[in-house]
Amino acid sequence: MDKRKENWSVKNLDKYITIFIILALSISLISTNNVSAEENQTIEIEVKYTNGDIVDFNSMKVVVYQDFEKEPFLENKLSSNPDFILVPENHRYKIEVYVDGMYADVGYVKLETKPVKEEITIPLSGGLQFSVFYENGETPIKGATVILKTHDNSELRRGITNDEGNTVRYWIQSTTKQQDHYVADVYLEDLFLTSYFPIKIVQGTFVDQKIITKIPEIVEDLVTINLFSGTDRITSKDGNYKVNLLDLYGNKIITSDVNFRGDAQFSNLRSGTYVVKINSDSNFENLLWPQTAIHVTGDVNEFKIFKNKNNFNLKENPLLSCNCVSFRLDDVQDHWLSDTQIEIMNLFAEKNIPLTIGVVGKLIGTDDKLISSIKKNLEEESIEIANHSWDNESLINLDENAQSEKILNSNQKITDIFGVTPKIFVPPQNLYDSTTIDVLKKNNFSYLISHITDNEAIFIDEDSFYNIPATTETGILLDASQWELRDNEYVQNKIIENLNTQGYSIIMIHPQEFSLNNDGEYGIPNQESISKLRTLLDEVSKLDSNIVRISEITPTEEVIVEKPLNGDSIETCDCVAFRLDGVQDYWLNEVQISIMKTFAKNDTPLTIGIIANAFGNDPKITEFVNNNLAENPTNLEIATKGIGLTPFTNYDKEKQNKNLKESIQMIELNTNVKPRVFIPPDNKFNSETLDILEENNITHISASLVNGDSPPFEFTGEQIYRFPQTSATGKFLPSKNIFQGVKNEQIIFESIQSIQNYGFSVISIQPQEFSNVNNSTHVNSANAKQIENLEKLIDEFDNLGYKIVSIGEINSNVIITVPKWIKNNAGWWADGQIDDRTFVQGIEYLVKEKLITVSEESKSTTTEQNIPKWIKNNAGGWADGQIDDRTFVQGIEYLVKTGIIMY
Repeated sequence: MDKRKENWSVKNLDKYITIFIILALSISLISTNNVSAEENQTIEIEVKYTNGDIVDFNSMKVVVYQDFEKEPFLENKLSSNPDFILVPENHRYKIEVYVDGMYADVGYVKLETKPVKEEITIPLSGGLQFSVFYENGETPIKGATVILKTHDNSELRRGITNDEGNTVRYWIQSTTKQQDHYVADVYLEDLFLTSYFPIKIVQGTFVDQKIITKIPEIVEDLVTINLFSGTDRITSKDGNYKVNLLDLYGNKIITSDVNFRGDAQFSNLRSGTYVVKINSDSNFENLLWPQTAIHVTGDVNEFKIFKNKNNFNLKENPLLSCNCVSFRLDDVQDHWLSDTQIEIMNLFAEKNIPLTIGVVGKLIGTDDKLISSIKKNLEEESIEIANHSWDNESLINLDENAQSEKILNSNQKITDIFGVTPKIFVPPQNLYDSTTIDVLKKNNFSYLISHITDNEAIFIDEDSFYNIPATTETGILLDASQWELRDNEYVQNKIIENLNTQGYSIIMIHPQEFSLNNDGEYGIPNQESISKLRTLLDEVSKLDSNIVRISEITPTEEVIVEKPLNGDSIETCDCVAFRLDGVQDYWLNEVQISIMKTFAKNDTPLTIGIIANAFGNDPKITEFVNNNLAENPTNLEIATKGIGLTPFTNYDKEKQNKNLKESIQMIELNTNVKPRVFIPPDNKFNSETLDILEENNITHISASLVNGDSPPFEFTGEQIYRFPQTSATGKFLPSKNIFQGVKNEQIIFESIQSIQNYGFSVISIQPQEFSNVNNSTHVNSANAKQIENLEKLIDEFDNLGYKIVSIGEINSNVIITVPKWIKNNAGWWADGQIDDRTFVQGIEYLVKEKLITVSEESKSTTTEQNIPKWIKNNAGGWADGQIDDRTFVQGIEYLVKTGIIMY
C-alpha cells in the first residue's frame, strides 16, 4: 500500500474521530442542559381564610397555569391542606383556587431550582338558608327538596324543608367573580317547582333566601280525571268505576266515582304528586289499569287514563289480582311470652284486622290463659289457626313418614283443643322441601306459607295447592337469639312494593320483637313496641288494598285479553324510541356518556334532549356528542329541551317562542345540528306551544301521556307529530330522595301495551337512574349493573322483533295494516266467487272510510280498465297468508293510481 495514502487515511481517521467526539459532547451538553431546565420542583400550597383559619380541602381544587399560557397546565383536587404539586422548575405559575366550584382567589409563583411555599388567602364562607313558600308568599311548603348547585350545574347540597318551610343553613364559599353564582332547584316530592338564581354570597354574612313558588297550597279549581278504553270514554253506564288518588307511599287520599259523563271529579286538592289507581267491579279488569302519577298544581286540571288492552303478565304473577295484605303471628305456644301473644291478638281484634296464628302442636294445651284467649278470638272470627308443625324443629331432610307424623300430630292436637282443622302450614324456620309439599297435598292442606327470602317459589298447581311465601316481617333476628324491631316505614314501604310487584303482601310477626326490653331481656309486652304495631296497623288500613286472612288469598292463573272495540284499529310502527332527558354540562357527565356509549356500541338510535343554556362549556360531553354525530349522525338524534327547566305553560306565547328559538340557535352553534324534536320541560305544553313549533321548524314533540297529551297519535298527514313518553327506565323514590331503575320486565310490558294501544312506545331515561348513589346523593359514576341491564333491554326488544328508532323517525316506520276481515273478500274475489266490480266497490268504500290507508291519489277517471291479473294473484296470496299487508296495499295503490278505484 502507498505510504502517503496510508498516512492520509490515518490523519483523516483521527480527524473524523475528533469531530465525532466534539459532536457527541455537544449533544450531551445540550441534552444535559435541557434535562436540567425541565427538572421538576415542588410547590407547597396552603389555603387560609382571611381570619387565618385553614380551609377544608374536601371541597377545594386548584387550576394551575404555566407562564402566560391561557390553557391550564394542570387541574388538581386537593388531598390535604397544605398540599403539594410537582411542576417543572424555571417557570412562572398562576394558581387559582376554587371552593365549592366557585373561584376563591389566586396566587403567583416564580419557581426556580428550590421548592416554594405559596400561601393563598381566600374570602370567608357565607351562610345561606332557604325558606320555600306557596304562591301566596305566606304559607310555607313542608317537605320540599332544595338542591343547591353551582352555576355550571354541579350539585353541592340538598335539604328538606321543615314545618316552617326552612332548610338547614348551608355554609358555602362566597362569590367574588361577577359571573359566579349559585342556583337552587326546588322540588315537591318528584315535582319540579322552580329554579331560583342567581344567588350571590358575601363573605362572612348570613343570607335568608325566601323562594316563592308559583303553585297554590290548595288547587281550588275542579280536577277531572277521565278513563278511556281505546278511544271510548268510560262512563257510569259501563259499570261502577272508582278513581282513587294515593300519595307516593300508597296511602289513599280521596276517591271519586266516575259519573254518567265519564268524569271523576276532585276539588280542593293540595298541590303535589298523586298516584291514580282505578277500581271497578272486576278485579281482573283492575289489572289492566296502569297506576299513573299526576302532578296537581293548578296549571293542568284535566287528566286522561287509558286502559291497557291485555295483561299477559298475569300468568307469570298469579297473585296480581289479589291486592291483599295478611298478617301472620308465628311461634304461638304455652307460657312462653304468652302475655305478648295475647296482647297482639287482642290488638288485631280491636282494630278489626284479621290475623293468622301459627300454633306449635307439641307446645300448646296447658296455658289456660292463652287457650282461653285463642278460643275467644276464634269465636269472634278475628283469627284463624295455621299449623306451625309439632316441635318448631326444621323438617328438612326428614323422610316422608317423619314429616307426616309431625304435621298430622300437630293438626290433631289443634283439632282436639280448638275444634278446627288447619289447612295452612307454616314450616318451622320457614324451611321445607319437596317431601313437605307431598305430605301437605296428600293430607288436604291448601296453603304452604314460608318466607320469600328463604324460598322465592310462588306457585299454584292443578290441585289448588298454593305456595305463597311471606314477603316482609316486623322484626329481624340479629343472631341466634337477639331480635330487633324494624321501623314502621321500612315495613310499610315493603308492603307497598310487594303489592305492586307480587299483588299481595304477608307480614310475619314474632312475639320476641314485641317483648324485648331496654336491657335486652325478653319478658312482658314492651308497650312502646306494641304502640308501634298499633300505628303500623292504622297505616296499613289506609292503603288501597284488602286486609284478609291467609285462607282468603285466592290466586288465579287466568289470562285476560280484552276484546278490541268495534272499529278500534290503529296504525302502528311496531317500534320503540329511547329518549335521554336533561343532557347538560358537568352534571353526571360520566353517566350521560356511559348511557350514550351503550347505544352507540349497540348501533342503536337514541334521542337526547339537550338543555340549551347548560350545554357547550363542558369539553368532555360536548366533544363526545359531536364525535358521535360525526361518526353516525343517523343514530344520535338531537332534541331541544328549551332554555332552563321552567315549564312552557308558565310563559305566554311570545316568551315560549323566544325561548324555543334561542335554544335551537344555541344547540346548532354547539353541535352544528338544528333540532327538529322538542321535549318540553316537565313534559308540559299547551296550544300556544303547538302554534310556535312549525314556525321554528320543529316537526315532533315528545311530552307525556299523563300531562295531557292524548291519543290518537297520527302517523301521517300532520304538521307536528306527537309521540309522548309512555314508559321509563326508572322512578323517583321520595322516601330515599333518589331515582331508581325499574326492572326490564316492567319496561317491556309497558312498552308492548303502548304499542298495542298507540302504535309506538317512547321510553324516557334520566341520568340519575344509571348513577351510583353515595349517602342518598347521585354521584358522577355509572352504575355498571344498570348499564348492563340497559344493554339487555336493547337486546330483548330486538329479540322480540320491535324496531328501535329515534323519535323523529317513528312516523317514517309506520307499518301498513289492513283489517283481517277484508281477507274474506279478497279470497272470494281471487276464487271467482265475486266479480271485479263488486271487489272494487268494496275496496273503494274501505279507502274512503280510511280502513285501508293508501298514499296514492286517483289520477284518472276511467273506470273501464281491466284489473291486472297480478293484483288478483296478490289478493289470493294475501288471503292465504302468503304475502304481507304492504304488498297487498301496493296493488290497491296501483288501482287508485290508474283510476280503477276512485275516492
